[in-house]
Amino acid sequence: MSSSLENGPGETSVASLAKHSFVYSLAPLIQRFLALALVRLYTDKLNEAQSGVIGMCDLLFVALIQISGTNLLSGVVRFFFDQKDERDRRAVVSSAILFLAAVSWSLVGLGLVFRAPLAAFLFDAGDPGLVDDDLVECLSIVLLSIPLALCSDAAFRYLQIQQRSGLISSLRVSKACLEMLLKIVFLVGFESGVVGFVLATLIGELVTNLLLTGWVLRRVGLRFSWRVLRPMLVYAAPLVLAGLCQMGLNQIDRFLLAKLAPAASPMGAVGIYGHGYLIGFMVQTVVVGSFMQIWQPWIFGVRDEARRREWVAQVSTWALFLIGTASIGLILFGRELVWLLTSPTHPGYLEAFRVVPWVCAGYVFFALNGLAQVPMFIAKRTWPMLWLNLLALAVNVGLNFVLIPRLGFVGAAIATTATFVFLGIGGQLLAIHSVGARFEQRRMAAMLALVLAVMAATLLIDARLSQQFDTLFTPISVLKAGILLVVLDLVWALLLRDDERAKLRERLR
Repeated sequence: MSSSLENGPGETSVASLAKHSFVYSLAPLIQRFLALALVRLYTDKLNEAQSGVIGMCDLLFVALIQISGTNLLSGVVRFFFDQKDERDRRAVVSSAILFLAAVSWSLVGLGLVFRAPLAAFLFDAGDPGLVDDDLVECLSIVLLSIPLALCSDAAFRYLQIQQRSGLISSLRVSKACLEMLLKIVFLVGFESGVVGFVLATLIGELVTNLLLTGWVLRRVGLRFSWRVLRPMLVYAAPLVLAGLCQMGLNQIDRFLLAKLAPAASPMGAVGIYGHGYLIGFMVQTVVVGSFMQIWQPWIFGVRDEARRREWVAQVSTWALFLIGTASIGLILFGRELVWLLTSPTHPGYLEAFRVVPWVCAGYVFFALNGLAQVPMFIAKRTWPMLWLNLLALAVNVGLNFVLIPRLGFVGAAIATTATFVFLGIGGQLLAIHSVGARFEQRRMAAMLALVLAVMAATLLIDARLSQQFDTLFTPISVLKAGILLVVLDLVWALLLRDDERAKLRERLR
């Protein structure tokens, strides 16, 4: 491990945190750029109902990943640093991989046995947009991808612990490029629809698993240790259950939309919603996920408790400022992005612009909850997080049942925002009262208020343009650019302190 992790953060380690966060962000940024570059192709080759099927496949994939115990990987990062012996450290990684492989392959085997009734439950096979698609075969391919993805994720966690950010980014970008190339071949060359789309993902997971997981297991050894694994399971048990709740918070709206949407094509409504969600989710993918990959092992390695509490408070504020500012830009220009990324072959996708501001603003509050979880992880107080997530899931399901029949996919987006506001604020209060965490609440609240204000303004502006999809740039786009400049000035002049502005200028130089 580097000296910055052993000795605690100073200027050098803060620079290291920023550097690794930037390197980690490159992979999802490039992946998202490549994915967005192909979205127009996807909306040309896949109709709204077929996109809805892919959304439901994502729901199944995430659900079984969570049930298989993916949150055990949080225990890998946390307990790796607790082991004094190098042999036991390696056993942390190998035991987790073997355990996850056993559980996930068992679940997948059961799913394959009942694949036909499961496909009938998930998909509306009577939708006229799905007459040429083999939905049972599609579901089988998704099931086979799950154990491969889990084992690869465990191997990536080992590289994360080693701070191999450059290697991680290279591997993830290579995997994304392979999958996207295969999707082009299957969709354009073979015109294989949703089956080809998910088959490309399976091949990418298989290649990554064989190369990466095989290399990691050769490095750490194929050793299973119940003594090492047992405390990780105790630590991760509430996280697995909380992960199921968070899976519901992120995915169950698609399932409820398919069942409750007041539309002639419920799967089409899921597809339109997923199109907008893809754009609204961008900051969470590129910024939040990248930052968390290095932030958790970095702060876990700080031994001095007082300094650790200080860094949690400061870095949480800086992270929220970055997340909020990036999200504001996406909220303002979400409509323009939807126009840019939609093929004229299926203009129904254009309505997805109504989803973007709600989803993007909601995920700022979701990130607020993620930041609040870090001191809970440090204290190994994971059970209270389960109860909060269970309550948030109940709120989400209730709001979806009320709003979807009235507002369709927009109702699902509103339910997402309202739930994440509840979760974010609840997570902060839980960390403060449960483990005595400290946060800069006033500055964070100001950033959150700014995000909500911009969301409200964008909804009002876009409502006036809802029928104008004949051009990308309008005078209103200039107004939005002006709003963004004002927001950036407010963040710089009012939310950042003098010393932070000075340090930021220095680092930018």
